[in-house]
Amino acid sequence: MRTFVVGDIHGNYKALLQAIDRSPFNPKEDRLITVGDYLDGGWHIEIVPIIEYLNQLPQWIGLIGNHDAWLFDAIHNTAMTANKNWLLHGAKQTLQTLSIQYVVFDDLIYLRSHPPKVVAEFLENLHLYFIDDEDNVFLHGGWQRPEQRLEQSDTIVGNQMQDLYWDRDLWRSAINRNKFPHNKVFIGHTSANTNPEKRGNIWNLDSAATHGGPITIMDVETEEFWQSDPTSLLYDNFTLRSGTRPLNT
Repeated sequence: MRTFVVGDIHGNYKALLQAIDRSPFNPKEDRLITVGDYLDGGWHIEIVPIIEYLNQLPQWIGLIGNHDAWLFDAIHNTAMTANKNWLLHGAKQTLQTLSIQYVVFDDLIYLRSHPPKVVAEFLENLHLYFIDDEDNVFLHGGWQRPEQRLEQSDTIVGNQMQDLYWDRDLWRSAINRNKFPHNKVFIGHTSANTNPEKRGNIWNLDSAATHGGPITIMDVETEEFWQSDPTSLLYDNFTLRSGTRPLNT
């Protein structure tokens, strides 16, 4: 069994299928790990088809991203609220696509309806991180004091679990560090290039799909990767999270 890992998706269903189709991933034999951020793209996004596709894979492991956590947290607090800042990062498109009614008052978004059941259950089943038998680590963001192993870190011991999908210091510090205390680490969250980037033994697979770049899938063992076409070319109605068209289209 081979293991493949996919970077940030942000609602780009066509690009996800195209990247996987271009790779040797065999859904009947291989494991697929997704590092999070399934939600919050432009007005073209297709969220439920992504969820339905991933759910039918027999050996899929899904991790939560910060954009997914915004909706998860909103539907799990009593008032069903989220910070208004989410609106600047794709909330309008996600909520409309999922037919979730909402109002904005002061600094909060108040959800007035629930997401489809398939979406709520999908979010419930996402993992914070995954460590495989080869000591490869998969997560969306990072952890405090990356000189420590993840499971021994201040993030886990101190119950600061939001670091696992919000932290960017792990990736930033990797510029000055040759190796972290695991075999390999695979993350998303910070899109710097349209190709995956390696620093030490960390791979960043966020190839800027939400900004018009491709989606990336990588073979964990060989580190060979395959990509979709740029998302800005796959969708005639592609928009950025701001709801506007990219300047170069």
